[in-house]
Amino acid sequence: MRRVTPSIPAAPALVPAPGVADPALALMVGLIRGNRTGLFTRRVFEEAVRRLGRKSKLPFDSFGSLFRRLHPGPSTATLRVVLTGKHRIRIPYDILGYHPGKLRASPSLELEEWDLGTLRLDPRSRRRAGAGGEGILELRRVKLWGVRRGRLDMDIDGWLDAMMGSRLDDTRITGIALYELHGHTIGMALGYSRGGEGRSGAFDLTADRILFPYPREYKAAGAFLRGRLEQLMPETRRRRSRTQ
Repeated sequence: MRRVTPSIPAAPALVPAPGVADPALALMVGLIRGNRTGLFTRRVFEEAVRRLGRKSKLPFDSFGSLFRRLHPGPSTATLRVVLTGKHRIRIPYDILGYHPGKLRASPSLELEEWDLGTLRLDPRSRRRAGAGGEGILELRRVKLWGVRRGRLDMDIDGWLDAMMGSRLDDTRITGIALYELHGHTIGMALGYSRGGEGRSGAFDLTADRILFPYPREYKAAGAFLRGRLEQLMPETRRRRSRTQ
């Protein structure tokens, strides 16, 4: 009997998301916002960036492919990212003119995706809030990913670690968020320090910069989303005690 190998769905054309400065990041956000599925290789991204006629800061030499599939259940999709070459990647953006550190990643990562819509929170209590009210943050078009398999760590360079003290430390990233706030598209890394303390960092995809110093309302959003991820994927909470 002839064996039939299941085929991987061909990836549709990539369309950049409006309001995202870097072309490669615009294509990745467009992939998510457009609910695209299939296999997207390094070559697909490189050709799409070339067509846009703008240079990206992202290091494509470390990127192999991204595969996204939808499925029924509490979560809406699964992302699988495969890296090639170096798995220790210098962050291609700066803080005060210096690179803040490096990302260390497993050769492959699998992330569970949730579509959370609009979330309102009180930045003082870092808890969910109703509509209206003074000072309420409204995070729109919220996507949340939890690392199901593989490992992703951020190593902070010594100069920044020394300057910020205990407020900044090497971090194990357990989740990633994407949302819109104040008319800007924000990407956020969520995780825990070596001591198990909650950590988050925000990147403004519209302004193409790391948010530093870290605004208080974004820090509150990070704590809120990290707690939401702990509810959706309880194993992330257990990593507080085994981050090293």
